[in-house]
Amino acid sequence: MALRAPPPIPGVPEVRGLPVLGSLPAFGRDPVGFLRRIARDHGDLVQLTLGTHRLLLVNEPDLIEEALVQRHRSLHKDALYELLRPLLGNGLVTAEGDAWKQDRRLCAPSFTPRHVATWRDAMDQEVQRWVDGLPATAELDLFHEMMRMTARIVLRTLFGDVEVDVRAAASALDTVMAEFVHDAQGRRAFLPPWVPTRGRLRARRAIRVLDDLLVDILAARRERGPGDDLLSALLAARDEEGRGMDDVQLRDEAITLFAAGHETTATALTYTLLLLATHRQEERALLEDPSRVEAVLQESLRLYPPVWAIAREVVGPLVLRDIPIPLGSQIVISMWHFHRDPRFWVGPERFRPERWTNGETADLPKLAFMPFGGGARVCVGNHFAMMEAVLVLATVLQQRRVAPSPGYAPDFVAAVTLRPRNGVRVRMERRVTADL
Repeated sequence: MALRAPPPIPGVPEVRGLPVLGSLPAFGRDPVGFLRRIARDHGDLVQLTLGTHRLLLVNEPDLIEEALVQRHRSLHKDALYELLRPLLGNGLVTAEGDAWKQDRRLCAPSFTPRHVATWRDAMDQEVQRWVDGLPATAELDLFHEMMRMTARIVLRTLFGDVEVDVRAAASALDTVMAEFVHDAQGRRAFLPPWVPTRGRLRARRAIRVLDDLLVDILAARRERGPGDDLLSALLAARDEEGRGMDDVQLRDEAITLFAAGHETTATALTYTLLLLATHRQEERALLEDPSRVEAVLQESLRLYPPVWAIAREVVGPLVLRDIPIPLGSQIVISMWHFHRDPRFWVGPERFRPERWTNGETADLPKLAFMPFGGGARVCVGNHFAMMEAVLVLATVLQQRRVAPSPGYAPDFVAAVTLRPRNGVRVRMERRVTADL
């Protein structure tokens, strides 16, 4: 294990931090705000150290395209993702190299727009079931409710009519992700992954719950035969040599798809509903013209990208602005920052869905907007996520009115996702005809 960060990268501005710790304390207090400040102060390329790691923050779309598209083979997911390996195994999020290519080839056909559209009715049914289960008026945690609903949707499309304990699956996943946040940002970040803290033991127990559920689901699916769900598509998938997935790979892909398609969409829906609840004119415009729903979602994803930043480790040749980037460097890209960069956006801090319909975004640089990542490893489920979010938003807004609870101040924990801190307290009531 390295005891100090690698030497500075010549030619790149550097943020000076504390001895040994570097910028770790400032980053730990406010990761989103800290990266934004140094991007504004130091420009398109800036380096810093976090403990023993040297990071290169990349803040310009053309440079991002060079790294993620032109030189994607020179980049791997950074060490943070290794903390998720006990949960995700070697699924699409964590796999690298040939294993990732194989996974992508097997999974991608199930996520084309045409294939995703076959799950529309199942999604509709689950959304309506959730709405029908709400009281006429309720004070509730919006994020918790969106997590519950997206869990139902993902499990229904993933496993079809196989009976699944949704509450147990969602609770287990929430436990693992909460402990991951502690591992990534708390004091445990300094401990090797094999040290058995109480939190890590809780996460392991939760992973066993998910594994046991999946064993039962696979057995039930094989007994019933193929259906029109995603698991059946994965069971039937074959590579160019006719090989399918074994049970280990099926487990890894199924849990990866559940984890990746659950919290991110719930987070996006939470912020979108909250934005509309605090911008009533935009809510009225959407109710009067439902075709604006995608513009509203895009604007919400711009302001509050669920995955707010991505990181990659340099494992091969990479040159940015004639500067060779040393092997082992960590490339960091903050979507939060360049989604709000005034070089690319008019009124970048304002919620303006019309920017997506009035031609304002027509000349955006290719990767100035990347809520689903970019390059070769763009999220394979982006069409699924958008269709799900459109259906949920349209149904909920037509039938329910959302208002923040008095005194609620939005805040979030910036880990892999912008998870709302301590939930999102709102008042939700049945919408009457006069509201429409």
